[in-house]
Amino acid sequence: TALCPGVIRTAILVDAGVYGRVTRKLPPDAQLAEFEKFRPMDPDRLADVVLARLPANPAIVIAPGWWKILWWLDRLSPRLSAALTRSTYRRLREKWSAGQVAPNRG
Repeated sequence: TALCPGVIRTAILVDAGVYGRVTRKLPPDAQLAEFEKFRPMDPDRLADVVLARLPANPAIVIAPGWWKILWWLDRLSPRLSAALTRSTYRRLREKWSAGQVAPNRG
């Protein structure tokens, strides 16, 4: 079974974790506010979801469930998915480089 997690609320969300490289550091609260827009899942909840699905022996477990939309988009149109990913990454990178972080509208 392959696990395809979305954003999971772990230490990696701040400064890309212990081994990540971040060239322009923002305050941890600002970084977390940006990631909250992606509705991160609690690690314990992720574990519960995965363990509940494993008895069915699925090929892929995508959690949280709403990330399946992105998975399907990537399967139906890899070009569109790649373009949206590039666009989102570019916007985030520009904002972070300028030190601007939009408020969480969650």
